[in-house]
Amino acid sequence: MTRDDKGIKSRYIAALLELCESKSLKKITVGDLLDATGTARQTFYNHFRDINDLIVHVSIFFFEQNYQLFYSRNGSKGVFRYVMEHKDFFCQLPYHDGQNCFRDSYLRWIKRSYYEVALEGVSHKDEYFRRKALIDAYLNGVVDLFLEWCESGMEWPSEVLIAVIFDTKPDFIPNEAPPDFEVVPLD
Repeated sequence: MTRDDKGIKSRYIAALLELCESKSLKKITVGDLLDATGTARQTFYNHFRDINDLIVHVSIFFFEQNYQLFYSRNGSKGVFRYVMEHKDFFCQLPYHDGQNCFRDSYLRWIKRSYYEVALEGVSHKDEYFRRKALIDAYLNGVVDLFLEWCESGMEWPSEVLIAVIFDTKPDFIPNEAPPDFEVVPLD
């Protein structure tokens, strides 16, 4: 992704987050985003398939810029600080349903990301499928717990989620990014 692509994407993300402060996520349109960013419709569609694609990109873009935070309990505090700073957006995610909803799109992306890191080099078929099943169970649980926390209005301390995320993580998942780490693109 070029610097210009990152700049444009960050403008759309910032506009979406700001619009969520006064408007329901379900009511925000591409037109609202174009007005807020001063960009052309084609510019939006050059970067996102639709508004649902932008919604999931909020989390992915933050991960791309701050992936090292996600590998430690202490770093995760920064992740949850970001989420709480944008509470108006994140608390609406549990209600983002239907085709290409946040949960399903994000799970598809994060599973592919974990498979890249945790299944590389596993040649024994049974071990490969055991690890894949553990990754799937772990990520489904973590994402659902996160969305439940958002739905509650983030009423419990984020430290509780951080503890669960790290205490339930399968031991074969690395505790730091590999040296050749690259973010898996959203498909």
